[in-house]
Amino acid sequence: MFMTLKEGMTKNPSIEQLCFLLCERFYSINTILFIVKIIIFPDRKDYETQHSALVIPTKEFQATVYYIAREAGLSIIDAHTHTHHGKANFSCIDMSHGRKNAEYIYKNIPNSNSIMIVFGNDIQGQTALMYDPFYGDFLEVKRIEILGRG
Repeated sequence: MFMTLKEGMTKNPSIEQLCFLLCERFYSINTILFIVKIIIFPDRKDYETQHSALVIPTKEFQATVYYIAREAGLSIIDAHTHTHHGKANFSCIDMSHGRKNAEYIYKNIPNSNSIMIVFGNDIQGQTALMYDPFYGDFLEVKRIEILGRG
């Protein structure tokens, strides 16, 4: 699974890439674990905008991903890259779009969590946030592990 993610997210490091990871959610003591079941990469036609400073999927593509998540009972991780190596942080544009998406997911996709991840273009460093509807804000994800060889 990691190699699929890495190949898709690093195919053109001069422009931002994106994908959606649909995950099954498990709870344990002080931890929520998300196991990726499906990775969905957009085709060229599925981008409204894609360049070095911005990536936006079409509404139709995003609606299709959300429909699949709802029907399968999966949580949604919205992942994209920035065009530099190493750790990336969310821009104000990312946060604005992310909040709207998270609020929509909370209201319309029962039992789904909304998580955002931004990677540097080498996907080595990342920042991740999970929307908490009770606080109405994002909480930092302390640790991310991408396991598997699928």
